[in-house]
Amino acid sequence: MADQYVYLVPQQTAATTPAADNALDLDALLRILKSRWKLITVVTLIFLGLGIAKSVSETKLYQAEVVLLPAKKQASLSSSLGQLSGLSSMASVAGVSLPSADAGEPLAFLKSKDFVRAFILDNNLLPVLYAKRWDAANHRWKNPDTTKQPDIRDGVRYFDRAIRVVLEDKKTGLVTLTIKWKDSQVAAEWANLLVKRLNDRMRQRAIADSGRSVSYLQQEIAATNVVSLQQSLGRVLESEMQKLLLAQANEEFAFKVVDAAYPAKSPSNPSTVLVGLCAGLLGFSLSAVIVLITGRRRTRPTV
Repeated sequence: MADQYVYLVPQQTAATTPAADNALDLDALLRILKSRWKLITVVTLIFLGLGIAKSVSETKLYQAEVVLLPAKKQASLSSSLGQLSGLSSMASVAGVSLPSADAGEPLAFLKSKDFVRAFILDNNLLPVLYAKRWDAANHRWKNPDTTKQPDIRDGVRYFDRAIRVVLEDKKTGLVTLTIKWKDSQVAAEWANLLVKRLNDRMRQRAIADSGRSVSYLQQEIAATNVVSLQQSLGRVLESEMQKLLLAQANEEFAFKVVDAAYPAKSPSNPSTVLVGLCAGLLGFSLSAVIVLITGRRRTRPTV
């Protein structure tokens, strides 16, 4: 009878399977958490209280928004003169700055620090922006040291970073100017006033540019004896005169106001309940992780 060989395949016991190991690890972690539940609860309540206290104590900010639509630009004198041979170069030689139709110019002015600087200085807003450091009774800064008093550079930086936000929607072309301040009425007034100042500034620039262009064209018409050239220049002059009249009559020259700013009823800060819950969740997570790490180190067998 031939020898028969029997091969025994070792079977893995249930205690050594990965599923069992994971179950044991999970049970061990739960036991560690249960053993230190008081510490976890205390830390969670401390974070919850700190979050609520911070939310209650922080300054409430109100948000005012103005929705704007860039005004349509008419054809510029430079493009009109470009259709006439040599006149654009003649304007450059004469030192006349022909107006451009750059639609991004008003938006650039609205975002510029120079625009904010003029707004702060004209309205004397430094004492308002730094009210805690201003002695209203004596109309002076509380700290007599001039090196520690806020100046216009501080005001522009503060206004640009914390108060004014300008966003442009590339799809619709709408521009949203947002002002955040602790007084809802003041926030709405600043937002509307900024738009009005920008429209006035851009309108005055356009009037001055068109005025120079009209003067230049009139001189060129008087200086030439070519009838066809006089007629061409006359048509451009008529177009420029129309632009000048429109700029003088149109107050919403750069931006048309779609929605004006109104005082907000409630602050834009996150609710106290939400801040407290987030802080409590953070405290629970941190304390649980620390407890698990320290607990596993203590239970780890030493070699």
